[in-house]
Amino acid sequence: MKKEHPLSPFYTELILNLLFFAIASCILVYVFAYSQALNQESQDQQNAALEIQTLVETAKATSVLPESAYYYTQDWQNCSKASAVFVITVQTETQNALTQLTFRAENLQTDDFIWTMTAAMKAGFYT
Repeated sequence: MKKEHPLSPFYTELILNLLFFAIASCILVYVFAYSQALNQESQDQQNAALEIQTLVETAKATSVLPESAYYYTQDWQNCSKASAVFVITVQTETQNALTQLTFRAENLQTDDFIWTMTAAMKAGFYT
């Protein structure tokens, strides 16, 4: 008959504990990576909303229709189309006495929609 080693239950429990903590650490790494992605998405939405709001207020204050597209870097700084990561496109539509401006922000690298906002100005009010 084979005699059981006195530390055998200890090693079994130690291996099970290590396995449990390895699985728990994998889950935590995934959660932290996912939260980082959500944080970046939230920052992009906030920056897009701020830039669009600035464009809307500028258009209303100056009475000048905005350009059709604005390009931005990863840090939301104005740039050329070639080095752009984000774009805000502007569509204008005039009905009756109002011109409706629709601003749409998108990520050019992932083709993801980020934010949209609509504003209205009196038609003929702009130059």
